[in-house]
Amino acid sequence: MALVWLPLDDETIDRMLVLARSPWTPAELDRTWAATGWALPGGLPLAAQVFDDLTYTFGTGDRLLRLGMRFDPDEITSFSVDFATYSDSADPDAADFGGPDALGAGWSVDPDATRADFDARWREGVDAVAARLGDPLIGRHGRRWHHALWRLRDALVVVAQSESSDDYADVEDALLCVAHHPGDTPIPRDEELRDFLLGA
Repeated sequence: MALVWLPLDDETIDRMLVLARSPWTPAELDRTWAATGWALPGGLPLAAQVFDDLTYTFGTGDRLLRLGMRFDPDEITSFSVDFATYSDSADPDAADFGGPDALGAGWSVDPDATRADFDARWREGVDAVAARLGDPLIGRHGRRWHHALWRLRDALVVVAQSESSDDYADVEDALLCVAHHPGDTPIPRDEELRDFLLGA
């Protein structure tokens, strides 16, 4: 069993909320990105990297930011950052687990962590976002995962547990996700929520 984590900080939450409240079209993405305060990855316009070069993962310092996409037409559906990764079996230093050396500075590791520890890290993430947005809608989905949801007009803010977006079957992530989701559209549930969190 192993757990690596980097708690959600105010700066990360603020920047993700800027994304939640802003447009993501090719014409507006660079202005939206500038509003977050994150540096341009590689110094290149983000819209060109996403819509021309088809790059969907970006470094933001100590964390990776992943984009969910819908194609034909190309459209960004979500942004997400992980803040904890857990496995019942992985070595915390294994490359496919994304141990602290792979994740970057600031990440903590507990090679003896339990699922209760992973749940506690998720709850800390929920509390950090709730301090900004108030009480969330709390639920469960999938095998044993928890989620907390807030609606911001035509966006959802989600703090959830999910299988790893890197497709490792025994690895699970806790993540903060922001996604465009029209206000009259039902909140996704169960398998739909799983796909939603993975950017499908």
